Amino acid sequence: MLTLTDIERRIGPLLLDSHRVTLYAKSSSTSVNDGLSRTAAVLIIVHSKSRTPHVLLTRRSSKLKYHTSEISFPGGQYSRAIDPSLLDTALRETTEEVGLCFTAQDILGRLRTVYTLTSNFTIVPFITIQKNIPEPKILANEVDCIVDVPLQETLATFEPDIEHYHISQKGVYKFTYGEFVIWGATARIFKQLYDCLCIT
Repeated sequence: MLTLTDIERRIGPLLLDSHRVTLYAKSSSTSVNDGLSRTAAVLIIVHSKSRTPHVLLTRRSSKLKYHTSEISFPGGQYSRAIDPSLLDTALRETTEEVGLCFTAQDILGRLRTVYTLTSNFTIVPFITIQKNIPEPKILANEVDCIVDVPLQETLATFEPDIEHYHISQKGVYKFTYGEFVIWGATARIFKQLYDCLCIT
């Protein structure tokens, strides 16, 4: 069983700088500035629960326009009017959704940017590793429930997502924990954790 120290030691050298995010337009007809209107940032919160590393997820409300009832990391859409940076987006949205407050100093770095296959969003994932966190609380109507999963156990369920091959045959994975199925962009972020931690 990996400890938080093991996780930080393995993943730390592979993380990108959280303060330097370069976004590229997905097509030549879309400028990067226009693309920011469909950019989101999420926070991967790895923490210890009963001495076991867990990661905090949410299930999105069925009333949302995009990605209804899907499992996701806390986070949300970048706001040019509010957020000085995408890291600020991840921190703000995490506080608004689950009531957990972190600062830039708590962030180890970020994983590679991922893209949604259906809604054309760009998602930048930041990561923090914490020994203890306060009890998260649902504070936004976008969140249906909080899902706190054991990290290593969930990563070990990795498999190709055959159900969604009709969307894309490349980079389509899924992970499961009980009744919860993690797929789509969240699963592609999980796959990066899987690769970093060399789960077998």
